[in-house]
Amino acid sequence: HPSHPIPPHSAMDAPVLELQDPQRRTARSALEVLREQRRGWLVPTFAGLAGFIIGWDIGYIGSLIELESFKDDVNMGKPLSGDQSGLLVGIQSAGSVFASLPFVVGALMDKLGRRGLFVLCGLICVVASVIQATSRNIPQLLLGRLILGFPTGALVVCPVYQSEVAPKEARGAMMAMFPTLLALGIFSATACVFAVKDVAHGWTYA
Repeated sequence: HPSHPIPPHSAMDAPVLELQDPQRRTARSALEVLREQRRGWLVPTFAGLAGFIIGWDIGYIGSLIELESFKDDVNMGKPLSGDQSGLLVGIQSAGSVFASLPFVVGALMDKLGRRGLFVLCGLICVVASVIQATSRNIPQLLLGRLILGFPTGALVVCPVYQSEVAPKEARGAMMAMFPTLLALGIFSATACVFAVKDVAHGWTYA
């Protein structure tokens, strides 16, 4: 109304102007936020260890099947055929594909929650590792590899969980932990196989 002019800067406008003023707005880096909120980086980092597990499972098998201790214990000292090698390497992917299907991993997340699913995957990893380490024949090793595919496929939810619990200022940095630890897992597994190549039954340590 002309007789009641609105002030150019009313109290209601002040917060908006403050948010729009680049001189008064301060942006904090991801490192600063994580220093203040320890839980904000601990939880996503530990969740990101799923990437390390997946990387380890990807990295060890290719070099493991060439170890003399592996051939002696599992295949009576004979080299593996091309079909055997390909099946040992690829069968884990079959389990991973099944576990990562939306109606499988989605149903498990709804029932168990993110953390519950992580715990289940960890337990299955332990069982699959025991089956593989105690193998003295190809079929048992194939079974362990197939079972191991389930947790590595279901753990695709890890980046989702990281994005949900990480502080928004550090979300990108936290989600980058997954591929970083995955690559580290591949390298570590290969290094472990190399370290035990001359050890009796050394393949079981990898």
